Amino acid sequence: MLVFVGLVLLGWRLALWTPLLQKVGLTPHLSAEWYGAFIVSVLLIMCSGYLFNAYHDVSVDLLNRPGSVVVDRWISRKTILIGALVCASLGSVLGMLVAFLGAGLLLTGMLFPLSALLLWQYSTVYQRLSLAGVFTLAFLGGLIVWLPFLLEANRYEELAYYYPVLAQPALEFTLFYSLSAFALNFLRALTGDIVDMDGDWRMGARTFPIRHGIPATRRLLLISTLLYLSYALYFAWRTGTRGFGFYTAGIGALVILPLLVYLAGMTGWDEPPAFRRGIRLLQIAMIGCALTYLLLYWSLTGYLPAWTLF
Repeated sequence: MLVFVGLVLLGWRLALWTPLLQKVGLTPHLSAEWYGAFIVSVLLIMCSGYLFNAYHDVSVDLLNRPGSVVVDRWISRKTILIGALVCASLGSVLGMLVAFLGAGLLLTGMLFPLSALLLWQYSTVYQRLSLAGVFTLAFLGGLIVWLPFLLEANRYEELAYYYPVLAQPALEFTLFYSLSAFALNFLRALTGDIVDMDGDWRMGARTFPIRHGIPATRRLLLISTLLYLSYALYFAWRTGTRGFGFYTAGIGALVILPLLVYLAGMTGWDEPPAFRRGIRLLQIAMIGCALTYLLLYWSLTGYLPAWTLF
């Protein structure tokens, strides 16, 4: 997942933002070095979240995924906690430096320690409380994709003032990827709560499936999936009418199609283990959404970069 997020952040800059700016002779506000530091800061904070989760969820993971637990087997809980705190601190400080010194944005810099704090709260409290944990993961997923746009606020204002015809698609494309990250993380987290019902119930958690049952959770997943699909279809239609036909076809095949299969299969899943298939389909949709950056680059520049051939 860390590699995947790093590629998504690179995709936003290389496939969307830089090609749009190059059309009018501009360059990104953040230098390549500062943007690289930004990606490292995000990955460090994400890594702290995984470590916080591993530290607090040993008992639950022994019930839900006993074969994957390494805490207290290969590495001590104390070491895990120290590693989580170090990653959270380094990621927060580095992110603030990027925002303060690289982008000149004070308030945006505070989002980095806030994200680390939310991951800590998620691992200790939110993931056991109905939809609180699900919304936390969804919010952070959408924020990761939105952060590069926030750090480029100064350049976007310049683009919007002099070249509004380019600023509008930059905003719309970024919004699509951010909302996609929010929606797909929401669906994946809620589906995962169904899969983990047994272990969560034994540990006293009060997740949405435990409190309301699988039928009610399935209805919520159905409504949420339909809402996102409606937005994705509308966005695909808008891009298609603007000459992005190849990119639009990619959204349909790589994002919408896996979700339609997920939607169709959901009605036949009655037991928690069956929903593992849904998680795999959502992961395919996530990867497909990231791959559409390549098609977007192709649509904006007319050719694929050499590295996409490998």
